[in-house]
Amino acid sequence: MTIRWIIVLLLAVLGGCSFNTTQPARETGRFVIPEPPADVAASTTPRPGALRIGRFIVTPPFDVRGLVYRTDELRYQADYYNEFFATPDESIRSRVANYLTKAQPYESVILAEGLNASYEIRATITELYGDIRTQAQPAAVLTIHWYLLRTSSGEVLLDREYSEHVLLPDGSPEALMRGFGSGLYRMLNLLVREFPSP
Repeated sequence: MTIRWIIVLLLAVLGGCSFNTTQPARETGRFVIPEPPADVAASTTPRPGALRIGRFIVTPPFDVRGLVYRTDELRYQADYYNEFFATPDESIRSRVANYLTKAQPYESVILAEGLNASYEIRATITELYGDIRTQAQPAAVLTIHWYLLRTSSGEVLLDREYSEHVLLPDGSPEALMRGFGSGLYRMLNLLVREFPSP
């Protein structure tokens, strides 16, 4: 009988200890890519027709909401405490729409699907991560394959891939999102110059 009470007492003490050992909650955050720069130059002669922002796809392992960091040659790690506010594909798609609306490479830019347009731009995002293999010099890495199509025929008018490696002041989520924005807008500066004439 005494042994049984000792066991019960020990379990109660151990249980009490487990309840008392609390660890501080880790801070979490949801982040957005910055808006396009205010100085985006609008085209002086927009091409005729409407440009629809089509489907954007993010390939694995970057198709997660948590920010992804590359820690060595073979290892990537998702930070589920810090994530995109919207899914990565929609985050980038909306910023592309904002940029192209300002740049006006065509008479109008349509974000909503299902509306008629002369052209459609699509994208496959193949790299989207923070490179922290060198702790002293983190970087944002962004690679996107762009397709411009004529909607009436499905003809591919432009097929380009751009990759950006943007050095960051630190490895924080805020710095990483600003790096994604810088890389994205540098790509778009190059892309709109290559849009074919009608």
